[in-house]
Amino acid sequence: MNQSQFQTLVNKYLSGQATTEEAALVDQWLDAMAAKGTMPGGDLSPEEKELLRRKMFLAIRKRTGQLPQIKSWRRWVAAAAVVLPPAVAAWWFTSRSKPESVQYPVLSTGIGEQKMIHLGDSSRIWLAPNSRLRYPETFRDGRQVTLLSGEAYFDVARQPEHPFSVKVESLQVDVLGTAFNIRAYKNAPSVAVAVSNGKIRVMHGVRELGTLTEQQQILVAKGSYEISRHQIAAENIEAWKNDRLFFDNTPLAEVLHRLEDYYPVRFETVGEMAQDIRISGSFNLRMKPENIMSILEEFTGRVHFKATNKGIYTVTIQQ
Repeated sequence: MNQSQFQTLVNKYLSGQATTEEAALVDQWLDAMAAKGTMPGGDLSPEEKELLRRKMFLAIRKRTGQLPQIKSWRRWVAAAAVVLPPAVAAWWFTSRSKPESVQYPVLSTGIGEQKMIHLGDSSRIWLAPNSRLRYPETFRDGRQVTLLSGEAYFDVARQPEHPFSVKVESLQVDVLGTAFNIRAYKNAPSVAVAVSNGKIRVMHGVRELGTLTEQQQILVAKGSYEISRHQIAAENIEAWKNDRLFFDNTPLAEVLHRLEDYYPVRFETVGEMAQDIRISGSFNLRMKPENIMSILEEFTGRVHFKATNKGIYTVTIQQ
């Protein structure tokens, strides 16, 4: 329906000549406009708004010969937009047809910092230390956020008619309603996706890399997109949310990178990093980093840490 046709329909509505179906259509349109809360003259002073209100009132009365039988002030102001002079009506339709721009703020965390955010659809996202997430302030055509770097845990509100998705690196994780974790730190060799409950699908372009259900994890190698799947306990998926760092046969280099994300420390390796040293277990994040280093030294028998400056440690490995 174009502007001219709708003006004719509203005129019939105000003069009481609209059919039941036509009146219902106008009611629906006016209610939708009123619900958005943006009215002509939104930037005017109270005195100017009152003057505009009176002009609209007179315009309706002049065109119809009667007072508008519309109970809501917002609804009859919306109706006035289509019975005002053509220039004003054109401005009204133009301004209403322009989509409001959606803002995409970026939520970020520092070393050792965690944050939680509620989205407009009631979904919740926990952001791990040293991470960045971009999200829309309001959802429109779809529900999608982007994990720019780091790690995040998602508890997604179930809306089957509006699927939820997360973009990370060159992957996309499609969701209906579930709780899951994504780890994609820049210095990690792979992207890890694990599901606490529900079901998700991991995509690379049009290629499906895998579908995950409860307590399943997929590792996607960066660059080659080779995948490996594992079972993982639900409590370990969200361990970092509960102040625990969990490792499962994790290379030492990745363990040290994770510690750098959670503590204000930096490691400098003397010589080559041993590829055969892997760590399994969990550490309480309330522990001091020096205590974790002592445990790694004792556990491996080959790794030694030495403080050189404040927060900087050299790592020596016996081959």
